Amino acid sequence: MNDKINSSVITILLLGIFAGCSGERENDPVPVTVESLDVALQESVSQVILPTVDEFVVGSLALQIATESFCSNISSASLQIAQQQWIDVSNSWFKLAVYNIGPLNDDLVFPKYTFIDSLRLRGTNYLSTIRSEISKNLSNEAILNEAFFDSQTFQKTGLLLLEALLFETSSEQLSDLNEITSEYQFNSRKCELLIGASAYLNRNALYVQNGWQTSYLQSANSFEYLLVNDLLEDDSDPLALIIVSVQGHLDYLQKRNVVTVSSSLAGTAWQQMSASIDEVEELLNGTTDATTSYFRLMEFAGFDNSVSLVKENFQRIRQAIESQEVDLLASELGRLDGNFKREIPNALAVELSINFTDGD
Repeated sequence: MNDKINSSVITILLLGIFAGCSGERENDPVPVTVESLDVALQESVSQVILPTVDEFVVGSLALQIATESFCSNISSASLQIAQQQWIDVSNSWFKLAVYNIGPLNDDLVFPKYTFIDSLRLRGTNYLSTIRSEISKNLSNEAILNEAFFDSQTFQKTGLLLLEALLFETSSEQLSDLNEITSEYQFNSRKCELLIGASAYLNRNALYVQNGWQTSYLQSANSFEYLLVNDLLEDDSDPLALIIVSVQGHLDYLQKRNVVTVSSSLAGTAWQQMSASIDEVEELLNGTTDATTSYFRLMEFAGFDNSVSLVKENFQRIRQAIESQEVDLLASELGRLDGNFKREIPNALAVELSINFTDGD
């Protein structure tokens, strides 16, 4: 009798073990798969990153058109339009700068991003250099053509040059609209500088767009193709590359105290900060057209708490931006930075083999 009971118990236990191994329960977490990550990667690139690249190109062209229009009809009203276009394109830049990979950073010595935003390299404000260069070029006889701008070092061009040209006078750094327009009316070379600088920004934007969508480093393939098909020359994991890029940008925003340094003349640093955070959140959330997203994959894998934590940190950052509290913003950016080092890669089973930087 006891032998029969023992035999039955053993049989039940074995059946239970086999049943547990035969499949997953309906509510069990679903491990992240290569296939699901591939879909999320493809959609995040096509629906989030590439539209951001295009937005920056459109914005830089709109700024070029606005500066040409201003110089053909110099007035306070046309200056304000050009100033607003600068604000718009600088905000779109702070979205694109989240992805400091591929065409933005494809040269070890002269990466393209530095010629767009000199602050991004080491957090150094080159405004005094820009002001000196403007004064020098307004008085010398250098031909301010395309070759001139292509030969400039990164400290002397980009968004900062355009900001100084549009938001202050070169003589006494006055911000009054009438003073700025008057200076343009009495020195035609300032318009040559302005139009040349905006055209140069647009050329750099087109370079980035071409690299992402058509030909990366003059190859037959676009960076988008190489990224989504895991064909990068250095064998970098595509998702790890993006995660590290986002983390590096957040680290830069925090440790370089960007909100206190950037766009000091235009006064739009908080807008720029908000644009960056919007971009990072959309990258994780996906668009309304997405079939999946990184947040969804994290939740399906059972990391609901991690998703809630990240979303809470986004909200904390937005509150700091709304109240414009510098120290609080730095603290909250540090939290989100940490999420991209730990919770997000852990939930997505991504190995971050690339060393983290401090935003340099």
